[in-house]
Amino acid sequence: MTTDRETPLTTVQSAAVDRALTADGDAVGLRLTGLLERTACAASPGAVDDLTVALVSVAAAREPPPTPPSPATPGDPVAEAAPVVVGAAVACRRFDAPLTRVAAVADTPPETVARVARRLPSHCGDEDSTSDRT
Repeated sequence: MTTDRETPLTTVQSAAVDRALTADGDAVGLRLTGLLERTACAASPGAVDDLTVALVSVAAAREPPPTPPSPATPGDPVAEAAPVVVGAAVACRRFDAPLTRVAAVADTPPETVARVARRLPSHCGDEDSTSDRT
């Protein structure tokens, strides 16, 4: 799976989505994708470099916290949804993964993934992007 913009972020997200969809439904790849997306959306444009991607990837390998942190911006789907749901939304929207498949891997209703995907910014953290979150 590829996107029109290959950056360290999209390269790792693409590999993580591929892993999630081919590794017997392993949600770890979707969780990593979601954590990277949260990091990119919280960062200033262009701030997500190779080191940031590597550090978030290492952190994602650890067990998730028992409860998600409170969203910094109420109504922000990237901040409110669990990382695995954000990852599923990214997989659908940017990597054309089948909604029902990623929802099953994320153990989340397809409607929830679709709702987050619709409100997902196009490319968080890119230098030439603007936030289109509402």
